[in-house]
Amino acid sequence: AIQGIINLKSTGLFEYAYFEVRYTQNDPNLIVKVKEKSSELLRIGFHADDEHGIVSTMSIRQINFRGAWEDLGLIMRYGHRDRFVRGEYTVNRIFHSYFTFNLRGYYKSRDVFTYEYSPSSYAERWERIENGKYREDKYGGSIAFGSNFQRFGDVTAEFRWERHHIKSLSGIQTSDDSYPFAGIRVQSIIDTEDKFTFPTKGILLIMMFESASKSLGSKVGYGKINITYENYITPVPNHTVRPRLLFGFADKTLPIAEQYSLGGFQSFYGLREDDSRGRQIFLLNIEYRYTLPFRILFDTYLALRYDLGTISLIPQELKFKNFQHGAGISIAIDTPVGIAAFGVGKSFYLQQNLPNSPVAVGPLLFYFTIGPQL
Repeated sequence: AIQGIINLKSTGLFEYAYFEVRYTQNDPNLIVKVKEKSSELLRIGFHADDEHGIVSTMSIRQINFRGAWEDLGLIMRYGHRDRFVRGEYTVNRIFHSYFTFNLRGYYKSRDVFTYEYSPSSYAERWERIENGKYREDKYGGSIAFGSNFQRFGDVTAEFRWERHHIKSLSGIQTSDDSYPFAGIRVQSIIDTEDKFTFPTKGILLIMMFESASKSLGSKVGYGKINITYENYITPVPNHTVRPRLLFGFADKTLPIAEQYSLGGFQSFYGLREDDSRGRQIFLLNIEYRYTLPFRILFDTYLALRYDLGTISLIPQELKFKNFQHGAGISIAIDTPVGIAAFGVGKSFYLQQNLPNSPVAVGPLLFYFTIGPQL
């Protein structure tokens, strides 16, 4: 009975759930009492960071659609670089089984900057400057089925159909393009983290394989596989270490709208978001996080992180000598509206043929982010 009450509470549909035992002629009767939550939700929020500025967000949901634990929702997001609308319908248990169903229709648009080395760069000091901008538009839909398979975690199979538009806004680095995309994705997620923000133990393992095929209606066919692994280790209270590994590999036909990206506050210190894009990526982050003994209104953390990685358009360029290093420090506050984090970091190369020092150093970059992740 106790486990049943726990299961009821975990659905998120009830404000409270408990049971009473009443006796009728010495026969016990178990009575379960619940109070249903309002199933209509409206959330309005914002996200702000050094790359995207202020992005407003709104979510409208009916979390118990038709009274059958189905979810109907609309999510909207708008900023000077970001435009996003998605409607979705989710069945949490198909025909009372443990399989889920999800149907989505969406429009995504974002402006992407491209970068090159500054003419003022030299052997031991370099800088990346903006040399162009393009708009990446996607609209289409997806249908997905999934379930939890214990050892393999949450496994989903998804079919996506989209129309991609690439439009150059400035510079000459990207040519205009428009094409249909259709692909199948299989993904497994194992998540044992103990908290949604600032976990202290547990792992996150995401394994994904995607294939696009001309026979499905896609202009180009390709195969793509990537693995993300994170592990949170807290050997003593308030001191947490987080190694994170990302590896991705795709065919040479992978279009630009589906390519990997390297750079940004959460990706690589010393580089701007989307500093480089490619079809193969290797990224290792090692972070040490300390829970400060005092609070700046809310729980406050100090973190040091070292980054090592590379990205390339062709496999032959994925060599250790091309690996880039990054290091930085940040302070983060766990606020009710999301994480507020501020950081600073540099990127550097190790090269043996430099005249004075084996280290080629980039500029010091400042970062900040406030609110839920985009």
